[in-house]
Amino acid sequence: MSSKIFDTVIVGAGVSGLSCAIELKIENIENILLIEKSDNFFNTIRTFYKDGKRVDKYWRNQTINLIGNIPFDGGLKEDVLNYFESLLKKYNIPTIYNNEVEKVIKLDNGIFEVHTKLDIYKAKNVVIAIGKMGKPNKPNYKIPSEIQKI
Repeated sequence: MSSKIFDTVIVGAGVSGLSCAIELKIENIENILLIEKSDNFFNTIRTFYKDGKRVDKYWRNQTINLIGNIPFDGGLKEDVLNYFESLLKKYNIPTIYNNEVEKVIKLDNGIFEVHTKLDIYKAKNVVIAIGKMGKPNKPNYKIPSEIQKI
């Protein structure tokens, strides 16, 4: 376990996790780490979308109103993967692949320990962005109602 403490560790390199990492970098928060259990970012899109399929901000006749600094109108699977790969490189997002998070513990001093198969990482903040396919282990403490509404 390293003694380094990240500002934010993001669990999951899907659309939400990668977008979160990019937004943090845009806001000049440099000390971040993105952890992904598969061998690449956007694993769900890579696995379940056929080549040539559109990836849009529209879902089941609902428009997702995107906020933030990342322009996105959708496109073919390959174009979207290339676009986000270019952002990953542009913003120099430190990412660890093939490393599944086993648990997150909040210490008495407010620092989080992110336990993975390979190591333990410390962070001031943790973002869980495991997507719809993820199977979270729910915390053993009550989540405050103001956080549940986010």
